[in-house]
Amino acid sequence: MSSDFATAAGSVPTNAGAAANFWEFGRTRSPTNEYLPSTLHAIAFLPVLLRQGTDEQIARWATPASHRALLGCYAQTELGHGTDVAELETTATFDRAKDEFVVNSPTKTSSKWWIGSSGRMATHAVVQAQLVLEGGKRMGPHLFVVQLRDLGER
Repeated sequence: MSSDFATAAGSVPTNAGAAANFWEFGRTRSPTNEYLPSTLHAIAFLPVLLRQGTDEQIARWATPASHRALLGCYAQTELGHGTDVAELETTATFDRAKDEFVVNSPTKTSSKWWIGSSGRMATHAVVQAQLVLEGGKRMGPHLFVVQLRDLGER
């Protein structure tokens, strides 16, 4: 990671210079020319958090991600629909009783397909899913941060 990406105070800068340095780090590929999990973390997971997250979300996920306390991936592509987000079958429905979203991929064709080995190594994913409100009203594709595994299992 670029040494100037994280500031001495531990916060994540959102300026263009830091993003460019992190982008350079993120272009690393394996000997077989595949993106490494750390590459996808750098170019597909962290930028989404930094560009679309609230201050609270950045503090919760982006700051630890910038220090590799968690490793992320981007889960959009589905077996049956590729990257056509309008056709995604994965849903995220708000459960008022639990005060959380329930993310569901109900069919084989809604299975998320990982880029490289990120799905085996990532602790978290930014998941693209159809937002469903109470009463079944669909609001289109939205992004959700989903913890994939216990951080103690890494």
